[in-house]
Amino acid sequence: MRKFAVSFGLCLALFGSLVSTQNCPEKHGRFPVSGQCDAYIECTDGEGVEMLCPDGLLFNDKNNPLAYPCQYPIDVDCGPRTKLQPAGATDKCPHQFGYYPMGDASNCGKFKNCAGGIAFEFDCPEGLAYNKDTYRCDWPDQVPDCNAEAYLNFKCPQIQKSPELGDEEIRTYPSPHNCQRYYICIKGKPRLYNCGEERAFNPETSACDGVENVTACATAPPRSKVQQVELPAESRVHQQIARGNRKY
Repeated sequence: MRKFAVSFGLCLALFGSLVSTQNCPEKHGRFPVSGQCDAYIECTDGEGVEMLCPDGLLFNDKNNPLAYPCQYPIDVDCGPRTKLQPAGATDKCPHQFGYYPMGDASNCGKFKNCAGGIAFEFDCPEGLAYNKDTYRCDWPDQVPDCNAEAYLNFKCPQIQKSPELGDEEIRTYPSPHNCQRYYICIKGKPRLYNCGEERAFNPETSACDGVENVTACATAPPRSKVQQVELPAESRVHQQIARGNRKY
């Protein structure tokens, strides 16, 4: 009997809790519960049953009727429906389901995905930070609660602006920590780039070059292989640098 009760409770947590019978505004469909964002009414042949989304998910009344009705908060506009069920927190998850940042402003490259109260931890690609507002890994300077300088361990030098570069002033600097990496400073905030395997950043040309052509790298101890990752849209600047084309 206890095993059955636990299994039944788990099913309710994962797939919605049956609460009470409700009147239906239409014969078929799903409809929001007044005032509550994670509950909805499931109507079949005019008979309605109030259902509860899994903890951490919200009912999307604008969703395709064939799709699962409960989604992550980023995809749902609750409007005046502000009430939520009590959080079913666990040791590592504030809710049963959801995406959550880990670390602080100086360590913002980790996040966790909670599913059924179990936390699965992930790392953003090198140089990127987790943005809780978009559920994406983004440039650290674009993440409100991330300190890009502390996270990347680099502070852009304060220099006089060049009028010809305009407001989007871009400057490149070699990494003091690794000759295969470099920083692009945009509006005084750093972004980390990687030249890739067997290539290094050449300060003399401000571009990626063969590792044998970069003095600081050619005399350095053997390096481990590095993995290139796909970065956000601004990477065209990186591509110009990697080709050695200084068009800005």
